[in-house]
Amino acid sequence: PDILLEVLDGGHRLSKILPTVAHSVELTISETRTRVLALIQYGVVGVADAKYRELEATLQRLQGLNFFRALDLRRADQAPAIENAFQARLGEYGGIEEDGDSEMVLSLRGRIRATLERARDTLLDDDERALYERAAQLGLDHEQPEVRERLRHELLVGKGKAALARGAHA
Repeated sequence: PDILLEVLDGGHRLSKILPTVAHSVELTISETRTRVLALIQYGVVGVADAKYRELEATLQRLQGLNFFRALDLRRADQAPAIENAFQARLGEYGGIEEDGDSEMVLSLRGRIRATLERARDTLLDDDERALYERAAQLGLDHEQPEVRERLRHELLVGKGKAALARGAHA
């Protein structure tokens, strides 16, 4: 019914709108929940506004990029360029809250911001950046704990060998 589309289009949480919808269609809340979820599941009814869909597509695209591409950086770029790129991409990708954002949109903006922060923080930390770049060279997923542990051991062995070669035995 039109009431369902009108209420869902407002970007409200499903749990908050169920009583309104149930009352208007003269069903119990449980029956309404089942039917609304079925409509959503089968794509008959969408529960997200245009801004949400846009940000969701941006987040999916962003998560498919390596950190350098996500921030639009060259491998040689260092701290000032990384921070500037982070600020620019934050605005470009919609990671900044705006007045009137629904809870769903705020959540997506937070996830976009967290993704960009993870990229920035990794590239700013020399050891983390080395691990990230080595994982990329080997075609491994940097986010996997076992990969990070293995690469961290490799990095530490390399640092130890370099220190021994310099005569830094301490």
